[in-house]
Amino acid sequence: MSSTPAIKVIENRAPTIRESILEVIQYRVLIISMVRRELKVRYAQTLLGFFWSFMRPLSYLTIYTIFFSVIIKMDTGGRPFSLLALSGIMAWNYFQDIFHTAGQSLILDADLIKKNNIPRLILPIYRSLVGLVELCIALGIYVVLQIILGWPFTLFVLFLPLAIFANLFVGIGVALWTSAYTIRVRDFYHLVSTILNFGMWLTPVFYGPELVPDFLEWVLYINPMALVIALYRWSLLAGPFPEWPYLIAAFFSIIIFITGLRAFVKTQPSVVDYL
Repeated sequence: MSSTPAIKVIENRAPTIRESILEVIQYRVLIISMVRRELKVRYAQTLLGFFWSFMRPLSYLTIYTIFFSVIIKMDTGGRPFSLLALSGIMAWNYFQDIFHTAGQSLILDADLIKKNNIPRLILPIYRSLVGLVELCIALGIYVVLQIILGWPFTLFVLFLPLAIFANLFVGIGVALWTSAYTIRVRDFYHLVSTILNFGMWLTPVFYGPELVPDFLEWVLYINPMALVIALYRWSLLAGPFPEWPYLIAAFFSIIIFITGLRAFVKTQPSVVDYL
């Protein structure tokens, strides 16, 4: 008795958020494979390969150290400026990497979308995970620098995965929003990119939050990346745990992610029409 093959019905409708999440779990092996492929493509046809991943954080660190530590002599509260700056730089660089790649995922993977019926949500997710490699390289540089400077490690470092997850969570939230609306209006990506370039200076990337004037403290408490960087410094530098007003930033992070996911999922049926 022959068995009837299973038939998969493809409908042009927006999946629910629950269905989208279940599809991501189902396609987890494909996501890992796509991450590997993207890493090979990113460093293909380059003479120095992974060396560029080392150069990016080191170049930023060198510039900021010379300008803010040597010339301006910024007060760091007794913490080595290089460690303070690098902890913020690697968090912000990872956030920007997610935005620049996952934020354009539907456009960058247009050929893949046209030729294959795969869940669209796996596209920004796999591109977000690619940046973890450069983040790990930056963390390696940080550890070496901390050993050289003789700054002690503490048990707070065990909470570093929490900071990395928060970094990924905030980045994907912004990327989902950007990707959902950039597919319709290409200028939206450039608008958000401009806002983020300006927002970097309102985020304590290369300075401590204690340098922010009292009348501008509210900017930190609504800034999700300020919370992320505070978590990095708490785990790596044994700095103070983020104050309770940062809960506002945590709330905004959740709202951005949920609404971004909803916008991205609703866009799926019409994606091909805009490519």
